Amino acid sequence: AKMAFPDVIGGMNDRSTKQCLVESLGNRECLVYREDEDKLLYKGADAQALLQRTQIAVDALQKIPDLVESKQWSKITGILTGPMGQLSATLGLLVGLSDTESSRNQAKQKAQKVKQDLFAMGTATTNRQADVILKYQKLATEDIASFLKSL
Repeated sequence: AKMAFPDVIGGMNDRSTKQCLVESLGNRECLVYREDEDKLLYKGADAQALLQRTQIAVDALQKIPDLVESKQWSKITGILTGPMGQLSATLGLLVGLSDTESSRNQAKQKAQKVKQDLFAMGTATTNRQADVILKYQKLATEDIASFLKSL
């Protein structure tokens, strides 16, 4: 019969030199270290998925003028909280993927501008101000395009 004994000295050495992410409950043996890239479930933000989410938000943003024309305020609010609801977080994750500190700061400022545009659209929707909604919808579209170019 083959029996494998735990490498106690190796385990103690790994404990002191590596960061343990997952350990067993019984003997507190480390199962996954930070250096074990192939065992990690989350490997960081996926730029392609974030850009796809951004595209979905932009597509939803393009529906707003028709809804303003037909005065469907609740549907506009639904778009702002539904497809557009995660846009701020998505832009924040995209900012984190920027290469340099200067491009990161520039992208962060542009993401903040998009967020302000969306808040202004939400306020205008609550007050049922069609011209203000259209103004900020156009600004948000331009600001998202500017943000994506800054990456």
